[in-house]
Amino acid sequence: MSSNKQIAFPRNRSLLAAAAITVSTLVALSVLVDTPSADAATVSMCSSIKYRDKQVTTCNQAPQLNGNGWIIGYRDSIKNSTGKIANGSCNATTTKTSTYTLSATVSAEASAWIFAKVSASVTGGVSKSMSSGYGATVSFTVPAYKTVNCDRGIITQPFSVKAVVTTKFFNPYTLRITRVTQTSNVFTGLAPSRAQWRIF
Repeated sequence: MSSNKQIAFPRNRSLLAAAAITVSTLVALSVLVDTPSADAATVSMCSSIKYRDKQVTTCNQAPQLNGNGWIIGYRDSIKNSTGKIANGSCNATTTKTSTYTLSATVSAEASAWIFAKVSASVTGGVSKSMSSGYGATVSFTVPAYKTVNCDRGIITQPFSVKAVVTTKFFNPYTLRITRVTQTSNVFTGLAPSRAQWRIF
């Protein structure tokens, strides 16, 4: 003969809700994970925040490099109006500064991770901040009846990052997942790579 045992639950809903709150741990929890996938190019860094009835996980994929940029800090030119080769030089009397920037707001950990990934992908790496160089000089020859331009600037590394946000909704009492949504967006960034003279 079988018997069915019933578990008595408190009738006070406030007590039940308090118990559920304790179980679900309402304090926001952030977890950083460097997660490699089958394709090393799509390695991502994920962070999660857990709320009473949902958990939001943001995964930033590895940054994709987008060519090179150029910021001019100083420009000049020398024109040789003679029929002989002349010696010329330029001395940068103005300067520009380029800094590591992101078009989206991310955590300090995510920003550092993205910077490290970009730096590892660029020959010579990138910097958080760089000046084109006040007082930098360069010497060259100027052919007869020709003009030589001299630009001093910074080579920059533009890049883009795809962020995938997954939200899991769950019942705060049973912790059972009720719905999952996913959205994605792409933000951009820039990091200075090296200062350079361009003579042309």
